[in-house]
Amino acid sequence: MITVIIPVHDTPTGLLRQCVISVCASTHRALEVILVDDASTDTECRSAMTVLSSVDSRIRVLRNERNLGAGGARNQGLSIATGEYVSFVDSDDWVPPEYFAVLLETAQAAQADIVCCGMKRLRENLEQVHEPAEYPEAKYTLAPAEGRSDAASSSEWIAVFRRIGESTCNKLFRREILSGLSFPCWRYNEDLALLFTAFLKSRCVAFTKRTRYGYVCNPRSATAVMFMSLPVMTDYYKTAVTMLRACQAAAVPTSIKSTFQKEAQSHFLSLLRVTYVPHRYAQGAEVRSFWHREMLGRPAGSTPPDLDVWGWSGLQRRYVFLLLHPVMGRLVWPMMQAKYYARRAWQIVLTGRRVPQG
Repeated sequence: MITVIIPVHDTPTGLLRQCVISVCASTHRALEVILVDDASTDTECRSAMTVLSSVDSRIRVLRNERNLGAGGARNQGLSIATGEYVSFVDSDDWVPPEYFAVLLETAQAAQADIVCCGMKRLRENLEQVHEPAEYPEAKYTLAPAEGRSDAASSSEWIAVFRRIGESTCNKLFRREILSGLSFPCWRYNEDLALLFTAFLKSRCVAFTKRTRYGYVCNPRSATAVMFMSLPVMTDYYKTAVTMLRACQAAAVPTSIKSTFQKEAQSHFLSLLRVTYVPHRYAQGAEVRSFWHREMLGRPAGSTPPDLDVWGWSGLQRRYVFLLLHPVMGRLVWPMMQAKYYARRAWQIVLTGRRVPQG
């Protein structure tokens, strides 16, 4: 049986019904559908959940007394899930009839702990926005098999990490690997924190192109209204730190830890670059204050714990501290930006080709 967990918070009634009906219309009938009412204030939304559960006995409604966010609501659903497999669907999205059957068939054939499929973007009337890119079939065995060295599987770890994406919605999980895991209770990027930790526990991950998850472009959703404000920046930062700590604690090859740390360092510096261009995003001053408080707000001579997680070398550590300095950082970043764009312009003049960004 597959447990389908759908967090709901004041979702427009039409989209909610469309979502739940698409789930229940699945050709795979052995479903447990858990609607987690995350303290909705819209009476029509609450009533719609009651009606839907009365029509189909496979639907259960779990009501939260206070709003926990999508991650917290999914945790509530996980705590009562009974299916061998678990899938997450957002309450304004849509899945095709063969969706769960294909994911389950792929999981059983590959003996996979996680199965991923592609996404297609849809308008609210389910009209496709654009043709999604091809999502090739693949199977990756992550845990070293008998007689197989860690080095032999390193390329597969890296390939999966780069393909698996950031969402938990277009995936099927064996419930066993989610045991002991939970979504962090912050508002943005919480999917990736759990997904990466589950990925580290998995022995096999499979990808299928035979079905696609329908992501409905809802202009009222949390993702649609997200911008690079202080809450978004802090949640992305906390997610990155959570992933780094999980990677360091996991029994994975050293080469994987090293590769992931390098990618995380690059991402970290990109976030820093954003914070020093305050006119591009709202709350620029507050975001800069966050970096100074979190990374430099320690007693003199102490090392911020989070910097240890990032795996900086001694030289890199001094470099990061310089960039984060309230005064020096404001002087250094414009110089770095000017040097970067001058180098790109000069290379274009000499060769007519752009220098890859990164």
